[in-house]
Amino acid sequence: MIGLDGLDPDFLERHRHELPVLKSLMEEGASGKLRSTIPPFSLAAWPTAMSGMNPARTGVTCLPEDDFNWSVPPLNSQSIKVPLIWDVVGLNDKKVAVVNVPLTYPPSPVNGFMISGFLTPNRATDFTWPPEFRLELSPGYETSFDFMQHEVDREFFLKRLYLLTRKQFENVEELIKKKPWDLFIYVVSGTDWIQHYFCKDQGLPGWEESEAIMLDYFREIDAFLGRLRRSVDSSTTIVILSDHGFGKVPSSFVYLNHWLKEKNYLTFRGSLSASVKNYLSRHLRSQIGRASCRERV
Repeated sequence: MIGLDGLDPDFLERHRHELPVLKSLMEEGASGKLRSTIPPFSLAAWPTAMSGMNPARTGVTCLPEDDFNWSVPPLNSQSIKVPLIWDVVGLNDKKVAVVNVPLTYPPSPVNGFMISGFLTPNRATDFTWPPEFRLELSPGYETSFDFMQHEVDREFFLKRLYLLTRKQFENVEELIKKKPWDLFIYVVSGTDWIQHYFCKDQGLPGWEESEAIMLDYFREIDAFLGRLRRSVDSSTTIVILSDHGFGKVPSSFVYLNHWLKEKNYLTFRGSLSASVKNYLSRHLRSQIGRASCRERV
């Protein structure tokens, strides 16, 4: 199972003839659009994809705050309250390999090995299960980098992204060939990061260049998928999965509480009008109650 974080079905449809491996997988197998979680955000969506349960069940319902500029990440693997697919597979005596899935830090014991993914702290050394498995990875392996800090330096961002992606590819390819596994899961986070960086240009001058830069990166991913496909035999089931789509954030918003107030469906606690109405309501109920008592007497 290969996760392409943020792979948008419309982007894929526009460029499928330039991504031959994805194109062939779609044509030879089954494909379709899936509905993401509410909210459609990676940290909520991946636990749902890996468990089959919605965010209310998984316990991960957060929305992004401050564009990922957290001093301490608000969630980690212990925030997930349900068994995930690798837990179930492992309990059935099958070997699992879990690589770079978001929200897997700190890594949990599995029947196989795990390398944690997005939200692993920078410079962490305890990002594998078992802990000593880290020594089997090639030098310089990284789980992620603080991509939002490089927003002003496009060339540096792209250099870091390609270096990290290629290093992960190199390790994943070796692990697939050399390690025993019944279920192998790897999530490419770079497909999400590059769109965070460049999709904000959508509809603006220079958008064609931004889309071309993203497409170059997706071509690299497509070529890697081809190598992985050749690394497994024909009996292996290949699943390509995305957690959500992508697009420019709209510039218009609906403030639901304001709309409800305009339609007189909502009053705000503590406002003068609400206080007066509540007082009158209680006063009238009290007077009606006294009148009823006098009538009965």
